[in-house]
Amino acid sequence: MTLNYFMYGDNGDLMISRVDATGGPVGQQRAKANLDPAMRSKITFVPGLYDAQMGFKVGSDGKPVLTVEDLDFCSRVQILPEQPEKK
Repeated sequence: MTLNYFMYGDNGDLMISRVDATGGPVGQQRAKANLDPAMRSKITFVPGLYDAQMGFKVGSDGKPVLTVEDLDFCSRVQILPEQPEKK
C-alpha cells in the first residue's frame, strides 16, 4: 500500500506555505511510503492528522530511506479555502 503524506510538525509549523522566486520548490512537498497492507486498518479518516512512528532503512542505492513504522490517529482535518481578511 502506498501512503502519501506531509510533515505537519508539532503545531503545524511545517505546513507553512513556501515561495521560492529563484525557481526552487514551492508549497509543501509530499513524501511517500510503502506500507504493509495490514496497516490499512490504522488509517481511519482521510485527510487526517496521524502521529507516525518513523524509522529508516538503507535503499538499494545505499542512501537512507525514511519509513513509516506505525500510525496513531489524532484528528480529522478539513481543507477550506482561505477567507479574505475583514477590514
